[in-house]
Amino acid sequence: MAYAALSEVMDVKLHPDVSWLLVDDQRLQLRQPDGEHITFDQDVPDILAVLKSLRESESNHDNQADSGIRAALIDLLHTRGLLLDVSDSRNQFQRLLEQHGASGGRLLYDTPPKTVQIAGEGKLADIARNVFQQADIEQLDEHSSLRIVTCDSDHRQFLLEQNSIAVENKQPVLFFHWTQRALRIGPFVVPDQTACLHCAYKREQATSLFGDELEALNKAEVGTQPVFDGGPVLEQLAGALIARQVMTIMNGNYDLARPGLVTTVDPILLQVSHSPILKLPRCPVCSTQKDSPLRAVRDLI
Repeated sequence: MAYAALSEVMDVKLHPDVSWLLVDDQRLQLRQPDGEHITFDQDVPDILAVLKSLRESESNHDNQADSGIRAALIDLLHTRGLLLDVSDSRNQFQRLLEQHGASGGRLLYDTPPKTVQIAGEGKLADIARNVFQQADIEQLDEHSSLRIVTCDSDHRQFLLEQNSIAVENKQPVLFFHWTQRALRIGPFVVPDQTACLHCAYKREQATSLFGDELEALNKAEVGTQPVFDGGPVLEQLAGALIARQVMTIMNGNYDLARPGLVTTVDPILLQVSHSPILKLPRCPVCSTQKDSPLRAVRDLI
């Protein structure tokens, strides 16, 4: 199909997140959602007419535009993914995510997960279920391709148990819980490839001046930690965080989902911290070397 006839045989429209700016009478700048801009310094009236017609999804409005310029512009817009079918019903986040492009991180997992299973009870679990339903994300009770572990407190025994179950079943898993006064999401664990939650806790303990306190925290009983109580601000923020993370995973954008990363969001100070986690070489949960014999110094001589 020739691009010159694209808008004549298909109902297409300009990407809603594309804009343009008339710099002056001789220059028009096309501003793309990914931050790139294209400046035209010739044939501005014709280009403007085509853009306006595509914005209105009516190809007949730009009959006054030069056909050659029209064909070239439609070709450019099409190759850059800036033309959509008029029936496209994706929400704005989905459109912007698609504009970001597929990450090379797809190689981490051959097929991105398509279904989710929520392990956990409480308000965060309910928030996740509701937001997944709104986003048309398929939820299963078992045998899903992505496990979501939620917890309304920093109950590490429960989180570590779920970590072991997911790793043993070679099921990708994402953790989401409330800790002290913040929401914490991650790590997103890819089986046999990225650090698990046990790796995260052990490395946290190894780098802390208060390792004995963290060890006690890992074994703390239910009811000793602050519990997520919700409210309009926290519930909306929690829903946005978990939906964003799962949608990036399912779209294969692992450069955005960032396996092996723990993200903590303080809703009061609006501070976000990112903590990358490396696999423990002999993690008793996720390491492929955990059963291999330990090397002695003499083996290196």
